[in-house]
Amino acid sequence: MAKTGAMGQAAPTIAPARKLLTAARKAATAAVPPEGVAALAALKNEVAALRPPSHYQSFGPAIAIAQGVLLGLGPEAFAGAHALAMIDAIEAFAARQPAGGYPPSILDRFALSYDRILAKIAAADWDGYDRPGDLLWKDLGLATQRLMPGGARVIEPEAHLPRSLIWRGGAGQAIRAARLLAGGTGPYLCLHTHAYELEEFNPAGWEATFHRIADLLRQRPALKGVFVGGWLYDPGLPAVTPRLGFHRALTLPRGAATYFYQRDGADSLAFAKSETRRQAFEEGRYTPEQHMLVWPRKPLLAWDAATRT
Repeated sequence: MAKTGAMGQAAPTIAPARKLLTAARKAATAAVPPEGVAALAALKNEVAALRPPSHYQSFGPAIAIAQGVLLGLGPEAFAGAHALAMIDAIEAFAARQPAGGYPPSILDRFALSYDRILAKIAAADWDGYDRPGDLLWKDLGLATQRLMPGGARVIEPEAHLPRSLIWRGGAGQAIRAARLLAGGTGPYLCLHTHAYELEEFNPAGWEATFHRIADLLRQRPALKGVFVGGWLYDPGLPAVTPRLGFHRALTLPRGAATYFYQRDGADSLAFAKSETRRQAFEEGRYTPEQHMLVWPRKPLLAWDAATRT
């Protein structure tokens, strides 16, 4: 079914398989005990009202109260209730999407993400959904369209650069950041890593993600570009982990720039999956830094036009 946009044009949409939706709803319903029905209803009502550009980790007090009740009933009840709220949001995709809809490349990714979420729920796989946390919040964000799937990253639809970039990285960065921010802090697209969506976490997937971002920028002229932050954009990273250098190699020669944000310590996420990086840190050869990579609209679209096949 298509949704009609503000100008009378039909906005393409998606419709997950009814069989998968039914199986997911059955498994989620079975996880919520009768004493959780009232909290479930409150949670579903509040989730139904969530809309972008509110942040995917932002919840009102009514949701927090319902979540507290459900958590007290056990991890399965907490997971099942959130799963039911996600199913409702996914079924209402057409009504929830923005007036202009989404580019086909992003719709394709929504379809893949929703199949993954619904299959997980149908299998009663509550790992990651059974407690408050990033995995659940990001899948809930995708279901409510407060996040968009991009491939290698999920995409926050409207974010703003921090003005603190001006003073975080010395005089040279202050000048560059001031120029960047002279036109305003946003809106930008903002990228986030999602542990459930890593199948394109490679050079080809990184490039494909930015082509999808270009589709969004063309559709949404108010967006100033895209940014992403973290240790993956540290200029010192390729020296210890060369295979991750693609995060900077694609973008920096084509109009993107990085801005120092902060220096990490022994608890850095850079060490979560790499003893090599931890050893380099302990030997004094590597100190992870968080940098913000910003690719403004004009050079990104120029790259896309020159390289799209």
